[in-house]
Amino acid sequence: MTAIDAKEHQDKICEKHGKYVSQHIQLGKVCDFWSRCSECEAGKKREEEAAWKRQQREEWIVRLVKDAQIPVRFQGKTFSDYIATNESQRRALSAATDCCERFTDHLAAGRCMVFSGRPGTGKTMLGCCIAQSIARSGHAALYITVTELVRWLRSSWGGAAGDSESTVLRKLADLALLVVDEVGVQFGSDAELAQLT
Repeated sequence: MTAIDAKEHQDKICEKHGKYVSQHIQLGKVCDFWSRCSECEAGKKREEEAAWKRQQREEWIVRLVKDAQIPVRFQGKTFSDYIATNESQRRALSAATDCCERFTDHLAAGRCMVFSGRPGTGKTMLGCCIAQSIARSGHAALYITVTELVRWLRSSWGGAAGDSESTVLRKLADLALLVVDEVGVQFGSDAELAQLT
């Protein structure tokens, strides 16, 4: 280990912070320099830490959006991509945007939303837009069809290497938002209805 020699001092001027005392630092014969303004160095460290935190948050958001399992055709879609051609669709769009804008209030109150209508009216797209928006705001969300949900629950019954039923239910309960699509498309057996409930 090389000793640090910082015996010499010198008054210097920082353009941003004014006068400061700089130390002459020598690490053996290789490294020889004068210390910089401590306030500038502290600011640089704060900026680096903030940049690191932003990067960590961005990576976390990317993971949340990926974990939401949005179908490929709806990935990256936003409410501005939704074309409301009638009053019912405009009301649905308004309810969807309100859900996102006031999500923490709706979550705290335990509110849910149901979109119903004929095929092709945009129910899936609105659900996916909501899930992506919520995931981008830092909340765990999941898009899943009833068929996939029932299949996931049933796969937990066999005692195989996958998740147990209680683990599946805990994963679902831990979500801030669960978007269940294609309700009514399944077979409608008593077991499916019980699982969905």
